[in-house]
Amino acid sequence: MQRGRAYLQCLELEQKRIQVFECELPLYLELVIKRYVRHNYKITARHRERETQTYIISINIHGEIKRN
Repeated sequence: MQRGRAYLQCLELEQKRIQVFECELPLYLELVIKRYVRHNYKITARHRERETQTYIISINIHGEIKRN
């Protein structure tokens, strides 16, 4: 009988954990998605910046090439 009660208490505890998880999961997903979008935006911005950079190339009197 005591084992049955302990088992039932464990099931009730697990049910509470599942209920908390169900409530918090949408929040966690929202945070992860926002972080992903922000990170992806930064990567895209850096990529665009590199694509649009122009370099001024000059050659000094010693024949060395210099990028500005």
